[in-house]
Amino acid sequence: MTRWVVDIGNSCIKWAISQGDVLSDHHRIGYLQQDLELLLNQAWQSLEKPDEIWIASVAKPQIADKVSDWLKTHWKIQPVLVQSTQADCGVTNGYQNPQQLGVDRWLALIGAYHQLSQVPLCIADCGTAITIDALSAKGQHLGGLIVPGISLMRHALMTETFALADFQATEKCEGKTTLLANDTHSGITCGTLYAVIALLDYVMSHLGQQQGDPLTLILTGGNAPALFPLLHRPYQYSPYLVLQGLVAVANRQFK
Repeated sequence: MTRWVVDIGNSCIKWAISQGDVLSDHHRIGYLQQDLELLLNQAWQSLEKPDEIWIASVAKPQIADKVSDWLKTHWKIQPVLVQSTQADCGVTNGYQNPQQLGVDRWLALIGAYHQLSQVPLCIADCGTAITIDALSAKGQHLGGLIVPGISLMRHALMTETFALADFQATEKCEGKTTLLANDTHSGITCGTLYAVIALLDYVMSHLGQQQGDPLTLILTGGNAPALFPLLHRPYQYSPYLVLQGLVAVANRQFK
């Protein structure tokens, strides 16, 4: 049996083939300002039809609907749409209203727990928004934070501040001999990155004291690599953490 797992985010769609716990053939396409049906035709039409498809989506409902409609029309497949629950796969949701926790965050928690169980974790998903969630060694979600993503921070400066409307991100921040920038573009590029690094450092330090043990930091999301040169603590990078959680949920359903 061939299973696809699909992660529909706010700006891109990721998918992979799942066989047991193993993911292969990872793919990613951006869909903003694109004809989604045309994009799916180009990406999927020539591929071998899977037996089943599991989807997690945090995009507008019409985006998930269009993807589901494409699958029904072209492949006669009714996808399984996963939602956040109170508990699953050894992880307990920390939200008072479990379904209010974004399914991407929920599945990232499950994916992280199955990747590194029995140790306290901090999961930072750096996408359109940046979410930070903590997980105890026993799989209890301790709660989380949501802040604008790096691109959103920069976009806010461009759109809300007249003098910064022509901002273009510089390549990188590493290699700077001083903390402070000497031009506007570098100031915004590095300032937004430092803001995320400072938040991660604060959360990791505070939760480490609270839990009595240091947390393991797991990074995911398309913008996470921009943070690597500035991090001064150990971390693990799992770009397909949501898909890994989706696989765990799908496998449990069939046990």
